[in-house]
Amino acid sequence: MTSNISLLFIVAAVLGGALLLVQLCLHLFGSSDWDLFDGADADASFKLLSIQGLSAFFTMFGLVGLALLWESEVVPSLAALGGFVAGTVTAWLMGRLFQWVKGLQSSGNLRMKDAVGVSGKVYTRIQSQKPGKVTLVIQQRLVTVDACTLDHETLEQGDRIIVQAIEDDGMLRVSRLPSAELLAPFSSNPQ
Repeated sequence: MTSNISLLFIVAAVLGGALLLVQLCLHLFGSSDWDLFDGADADASFKLLSIQGLSAFFTMFGLVGLALLWESEVVPSLAALGGFVAGTVTAWLMGRLFQWVKGLQSSGNLRMKDAVGVSGKVYTRIQSQKPGKVTLVIQQRLVTVDACTLDHETLEQGDRIIVQAIEDDGMLRVSRLPSAELLAPFSSNPQ
């Protein structure tokens, strides 16, 4: 019985290690996205069944099971239980690690709704019926965006503006920044 369980642990460790090695090679050569259950509606229990999770489970199941069986000389059922627990914990940790790393990614999309209330400068003249362009900082990025005036006035290049609204097509509705707001940060008049 001990030799059969030893063989099971060896096969699991070799299979899991081989899968990890194949994954490493695939990652190095650019083909890394192959999960068994990677649908958009897959819940967390199926996310554990990725190739990474299965290879981590089998590797740790085999190695910990062999260590408990040969070095600690525990009974085969306890070695199998220890290997199962170690494999499950490792697969769970791998899933959490990949989830954390995926969370570090940035979409890079610009959320134009964040532009409302932001001040900037006119880049190209904005006339009453002809849009121009403004530059402003949105999400820590300097962007140049199409804009038209809110009150149909002409704004010249370099005029300070504030974004009042966003049209459905993404064009900004801007107005001249009041001069009091321009001087407010530099005011030394205590009240």
